[in-house]
Amino acid sequence: KKKTHHGLINHSNSERKALDLLHHTSLKTLSATLSVSNPLRQRRLSQEELYLEAINQTKVQEGLVKEAEQRFAEVEGMQNSLCEKKATLDGCVDQLYQLYEDMFVDPAAASANVLERMIHSEIAELRRAIPKTESSLDTIGNAQHLLYQARTTMEVAMKLLPGAAGFLDAQLKAEASKDWWDLHGVSLIFASARGCFISARDKAYEAYALVEQAHAVWADVPVISHENWKNGTKISRPFSLPLSFEIPSSHYHHLQSLSFTHFPTYPR
Repeated sequence: KKKTHHGLINHSNSERKALDLLHHTSLKTLSATLSVSNPLRQRRLSQEELYLEAINQTKVQEGLVKEAEQRFAEVEGMQNSLCEKKATLDGCVDQLYQLYEDMFVDPAAASANVLERMIHSEIAELRRAIPKTESSLDTIGNAQHLLYQARTTMEVAMKLLPGAAGFLDAQLKAEASKDWWDLHGVSLIFASARGCFISARDKAYEAYALVEQAHAVWADVPVISHENWKNGTKISRPFSLPLSFEIPSSHYHHLQSLSFTHFPTYPR
C-alpha cells in the first residue's frame, strides 16, 4: 500500500509539472501574440501606399545612379588626363633615347645611322613639299592656259590688221618708190580699213585682260602695260611682235601723214 500511494503521489506531481509547463508556454505564446511588435499585429499597407513606397525607392535608386554616373565621368576625365600625360611622357622618353643614341653612338654604325637619318629627313621634307608643288603646278597650269588664250587672241588681232603682208614685204625694199606703194594699194588699205583697226584694237585689249587674269592667278606672270613705253618709268618688252612700226621717215615720206591713233599700244 505504501508503495502504491507513493507511486500515485509521484504520478500526480508529474502531471502537475506538465500542466504548469504547458500553462507557462501558452502564456508566453499569448503574450507574444498580443505583443505590439509582432508582425501579425502590424497594419497592412494599402495599394496606394505601396505605390508611393515604390516611387520613393525608385527616386532613391535614380539618385544613386546619377551619383554613380558623375563619379564615372570624373573617373573618365582622370583617365583621359592620365593618357595625355602618358603620351607626353612617352615623347620625353623618346627624346631621351634619341639623346642617348646621339651621345653614345657605336662607331661602327655611326655612318649608317647618319645616312639613314639623312634619308628619313629628305623623305619627310619631300612629303611636306609634294602638296605645295602640286598646288603650284595647278596654279601655273591655269596661268599658262590663260597666256595661251592671250597669245591666240593677239595673233587674231594682228591678222585683223589690213595690209600686214604687203607692209612686211615693203619693209624689205628700203628704196621703194611711191609708184610701188600705189601699185600694191597700201595707201587705200590704210585709208579704208578703220573698222579693221578698231577690231584689232579690241582683240588686243582682250589679250591684255587675259594676261592680267594670268597675273592674278600666278604673280610671276609679268603685267603688260597699256601705256606707251616712252611714257613709262621703265622700258620693258615682255614679248616681240612680228610687225615693226619703226618706219624710217627718210625712205617712207608718204607715210608721215598717216595717224596711228587707232592702233593698240604695244609695250616695248
